[in-house]
Amino acid sequence: MSRGDIHNPIQRFRKHGNFTVLDNDLIRDKRITFQALGLLTFMLHLPPDFQLRLAFLEKQRKGNGRDFIRARMAELEKAGYLRITRLKDGQGRWRATLWQVTEVPDQWHGYSPDNPDLSPFLLNQQGE
Repeated sequence: MSRGDIHNPIQRFRKHGNFTVLDNDLIRDKRITFQALGLLTFMLHLPPDFQLRLAFLEKQRKGNGRDFIRARMAELEKAGYLRITRLKDGQGRWRATLWQVTEVPDQWHGYSPDNPDLSPFLLNQQGE
């Protein structure tokens, strides 16, 4: 081990692409577990118009089944990083599920159940 390794145990490398930037407040948020942080980080790395589904998330890592993912999602919802809204049509039938993910708690841009005229993002027309 070189002398630099002893004094600098955290190793960082310059990135030239294919990386995600996160707010340090998110990383330091003690209200969520490391597992929920990992799930949130994964969701935030996806394109803004990506249609999230529970089944998709289950398949991304071994050993993280439906119950595990749902528990982490509940944790993220409680902390304000995830909002899932089930949308109904004029007859009260379920039409779609809107997933909204943010790196700043309770900061939502775009669609709101209170303002349904705005175009939703992360919208599943059929799904979970």
